[in-house]
Amino acid sequence: MLFITVFLCFIQIILSITVKDITDCPAIAPHAPPRNIHDLRVDDITVIAALGDSVTAGMVARNIDTPYLSNDQFIEYRGQSWVMGGDKGAPSISNLIKHFQPYLHGSSLGAKPARLCPKTFFCLDSHHDPSIDFLNAAQSGATSQELEEQVDYLSQRIGFNTPLAKHWKLINVFIGFNDASVSCLPGKSVDGYKANVKNSLRKLIENVDYAFINLVGIMQYSDLIHLTDQQPGYKKKFVNDTIDLLDFECYCCRHPHGGTKFISERVIEYNQALSEIAQELTSSKINDMIKPYLGEVKKNIAVVYQPMNPDTSTVPPYALSNVDGYHPNTVGYSYLSRALWNQMFLSGDQKIVTDTFDPSRPIFCPTEHDRLETCQNLV
Repeated sequence: MLFITVFLCFIQIILSITVKDITDCPAIAPHAPPRNIHDLRVDDITVIAALGDSVTAGMVARNIDTPYLSNDQFIEYRGQSWVMGGDKGAPSISNLIKHFQPYLHGSSLGAKPARLCPKTFFCLDSHHDPSIDFLNAAQSGATSQELEEQVDYLSQRIGFNTPLAKHWKLINVFIGFNDASVSCLPGKSVDGYKANVKNSLRKLIENVDYAFINLVGIMQYSDLIHLTDQQPGYKKKFVNDTIDLLDFECYCCRHPHGGTKFISERVIEYNQALSEIAQELTSSKINDMIKPYLGEVKKNIAVVYQPMNPDTSTVPPYALSNVDGYHPNTVGYSYLSRALWNQMFLSGDQKIVTDTFDPSRPIFCPTEHDRLETCQNLV
């Protein structure tokens, strides 16, 4: 069996097809339902969901063309989210899957104003609008401490005793920008971040089944916060120019006990923590974990760490929003969605740890023989 698995992986590498646009990928021939999570094809997925922060919520993903910035231009373009966006033409994992599974449920649609508060700029309490968010539970301003509330939101919609309970799901988890941005404050630690993420995933695993969970790594964003300054006039300012958004979006970037080097080190440590969590929550360990209260029930769940780290020297200013010069816009989303898509089909030792930013990078075309890689090679 091991020889066959290695041989098939070798054949996949040799014969892999990449295209400029997902519509150029041929359709996949129908097949029998997956035997388990390790036999999952992309066209088996009928539900997509997400946990995360403003990057997954689509915050300021579209550039503006006004000379000055106003509060009403802070918009969550959820239908454009790089993971969950379901708007036509959105550069998203959701729309890539829809090429193979047109009945995909859960994608975000449309946009809504960001909720702003005087002290923190972005309001930090949770607020969901299911008519726009659908299964995108991400909240602008969220840290790993808020993941548990997002898990509750999803569990009510895709958990046990719901119509989607036994549908195959792709659940994307992308969290850590806001944790790192306040990590210079007392009481903040890498161990705390890891515990928050792992405990939230444990709760998710307890409440859902038939799920491929993408645990997505964090990019080295502190190297990008001044990138748009290299293009004068690109990033818009308020008329009175009295608000510096970086003070809210990355508090520790300028803090005496922080700085960009400090943030960069935290990102490395957070990614190590995410990798460790995926190793600690393999399918076999998940079933051991739930055995005390679910007995011999076997869950079809995989938690897979996906490195996502473009070489920051290759990222152009126009990949970041001209609203704040901090969040990725749809150009950045095009890179992120394509890079994550390709990672999903690579085994652990093949995954790309650092690569060149390219919003038009070729997209992998899965065939009927390709499975979402659980990094465990068990069938």
